[in-house]
Amino acid sequence: MPPTPRSMNQQPHAVNVTTSARNMQFRQMEAFRFVIISGTITGAAKIMAVSQPAASRLIGNLEASLGFTLFNHVRGRLLPSEAAGRF
Repeated sequence: MPPTPRSMNQQPHAVNVTTSARNMQFRQMEAFRFVIISGTITGAAKIMAVSQPAASRLIGNLEASLGFTLFNHVRGRLLPSEAAGRF
């Protein structure tokens, strides 16, 4: 039996976009957690098995979407900001 054509009402890419957005949010939260654990973007990147720029981008995008800074730089380490403590 030949495959049936998709209905005009179905939007196969809508699910993928939503899933992709959720995965990105999850990865951003993972990066946030691992920066807190390791104290550095580089340490978080190693734990996540991604490049340092990719981990930095995840944190930057999360900060941009939240509208506040999550970390303060203190003597070469990243410490959670006051706002991150409420987050």
